[in-house]
Amino acid sequence: GFAINFFDGSIITGTDTVITLTTQAATNVDVLAGTGSLRNLTINHASCAVTLYSTCTLTGDLTITAGSLDTRAANHPLTVTGDVSVTGTLTGNASAIELGSLTIASGGTYNATSGTTTISTGTIDNDGTLTHNNGTIKIDHDTGITLDLTGSDSSVIPVYNLIVDSDGTVGYGACTIGNNLTKKGSGRMRPTGDSGRAIEIIGTLLIEAGTFGRGGSDTHTNTFGDVVLTGGTIDLTGGGGSGKTIVKGAFRNVGGTVNTP
Repeated sequence: GFAINFFDGSIITGTDTVITLTTQAATNVDVLAGTGSLRNLTINHASCAVTLYSTCTLTGDLTITAGSLDTRAANHPLTVTGDVSVTGTLTGNASAIELGSLTIASGGTYNATSGTTTISTGTIDNDGTLTHNNGTIKIDHDTGITLDLTGSDSSVIPVYNLIVDSDGTVGYGACTIGNNLTKKGSGRMRPTGDSGRAIEIIGTLLIEAGTFGRGGSDTHTNTFGDVVLTGGTIDLTGGGGSGKTIVKGAFRNVGGTVNTP
């Protein structure tokens, strides 16, 4: 059955519509109204397994305190303007997913879309499990943020493809990217400290614009499959000789700048 079912032509009035689901069973939701959108949706029961039966747009926040939300094999798009907090499970299938920010709490899981998860205003803070499903995560805004991608099990690779399109500074902690990292935008992407935050990119680091790296005081050993610069700058690690850049394949500079400490 349906816990929420907005029929064609339904109208949501006001801008503060809030719904909390505590259904103790599998249930469906259709929140595509003819006019207006929900603001906040909360799922809060361990047995509440919610399946989307329509495009879902929230102008506020999505909170999965317990239970689950699944976009279904029909791959309904999910857009959340505000913050998404997951202590239960969010499953994206192959849907188009756009979130303001994403927090995965301890015990929470985001089974990412095999398409693209776009982060539009904030960051990713992963203290649980992020299963990448060979999809792409795109940071698509210009606010300075710190990415916390590695979850509770550091052996799990949380991201397959990462695109950082930002004019701001994007920091990161220790992490592994399962395929490619693409740097766009005029901002800098760098570790948030000089040690303990090494990055491994199994595929290609592609720098199209901006700057990647921290500079001469950086003591990390960073490992890449390939490095390609078509623009922008890479600041190689230094640390008085203790920093290393390991490239297992090709290093090609076809229009960028390479700074060595």
